[in-house]
Amino acid sequence: MKEKILKEYPTVPTSLYVKRKADFSLAKVIKEMLRPAYISVARQMGKTNLILNAKRELEDENNLFVYIYLATEYRNARDCFRSIIDSIIEQYDNVFGNLREEIEVKRKNSNLLPADEYNSELKFLLSKYKGNIVIILDEVDYLAKDDFSDEIFGQIRKKYFIDNSFPVLKRLTYLLSGII
Repeated sequence: MKEKILKEYPTVPTSLYVKRKADFSLAKVIKEMLRPAYISVARQMGKTNLILNAKRELEDENNLFVYIYLATEYRNARDCFRSIIDSIIEQYDNVFGNLREEIEVKRKNSNLLPADEYNSELKFLLSKYKGNIVIILDEVDYLAKDDFSDEIFGQIRKKYFIDNSFPVLKRLTYLLSGII
């Protein structure tokens, strides 16, 4: 008899993934787009696989999922915000690649505060794409250690209060993941 070996996977392939209650709850929050989704449990509890499964199941031509790994050092809020925008463009070059130069020009001529610049760039990207964008911020606990984290989290909170003033923002939501 041939010995069966269970291989280690950093991420669980679709064929081996077992859906949990959390999968259905996360999908519901993402589809509603009324508030950010939070995944906050201890390390090695399957957060990344939960996120990747949601991306696999919900992403299509009308729903883009942008994965941002926040265990990267940013000098300030502007760098973090710009990194998010740049990641949207890079991950979906086929959708936003032609907007890269225009955003760079706007940045050079901008005297906006970091959060206002970010908000303006998000609205610009959403005006050029008619679907929804889900921004996944993984390892938010790393960001929480930075002096400027309040500015980042404040901007995320603010989005859910101002989207009535800017209907285009109703097509944007966040998924925040980190340890407790």
